[in-house]
Amino acid sequence: MDYTNQYRQEFKKLEKLLHIASGKTGDTTHFPTLLHLASRQYPLLQHREFEHLALDLNGLRNVLEHSDRDKYIAEIKPVALEHLQKLITLLKTPPKVGSALKKKKDGVYCAFRDYTVTGVVKTMQSRTYTHVPVYESETNYKFLGVFSEASIFNWYADFPSASPPPSLAENSFRKYLHNKTDHFEFIASQKSILDVIALFDNYLQNGKRLGAIFITKRGNNNEKPLNIITAWDIPEIKQFLSL
Repeated sequence: MDYTNQYRQEFKKLEKLLHIASGKTGDTTHFPTLLHLASRQYPLLQHREFEHLALDLNGLRNVLEHSDRDKYIAEIKPVALEHLQKLITLLKTPPKVGSALKKKKDGVYCAFRDYTVTGVVKTMQSRTYTHVPVYESETNYKFLGVFSEASIFNWYADFPSASPPPSLAENSFRKYLHNKTDHFEFIASQKSILDVIALFDNYLQNGKRLGAIFITKRGNNNEKPLNIITAWDIPEIKQFLSL
């Protein structure tokens, strides 16, 4: 089966999206420039894998339009059409954070102000958790901070001979729930999964560490978290987007 005509039609759809996003309606703009301008609206195209894919698909289209194309290519393979269609789908309807990521088996582990520091540490150790959001109570999700490995490390660095405070509510311990070098963000479940990648990339480009992203219904920190994303989840996210 020859997929040439179908490929041409699908590529026109891609070009239309890029022209609208870039504000360039004519055919005089070079394709790489078109991609660069459109990437402001479509962050997916800022990622090398998808930028190169779009350029390859354009190169294939150019060969198809060549009068002597039979010298260079016999027919379009199904995989080329599949990749083109997936790229268009990802641009038009990028997957949402709430639906793309697997939810944690036991939900998001949260700590509350009356929890003991020792108890939280033991839970983190047994379940291999790195970041735990801390709230006022199970009926009042007022955000107090994030308990991380850095919290207890910094505590002992400041008080090497002291025992941990009895609870997370202790005033002496509260500042350790806001670490200056281990940042965190909140994001709404309806945000694009690309926004998650962009957040990690932005922190990295600025020489900072984004320890965790907490997903809530509206992206508010005073809501019960639906999921949590750490750097360990990035491979899963990229696998979800891979072709």
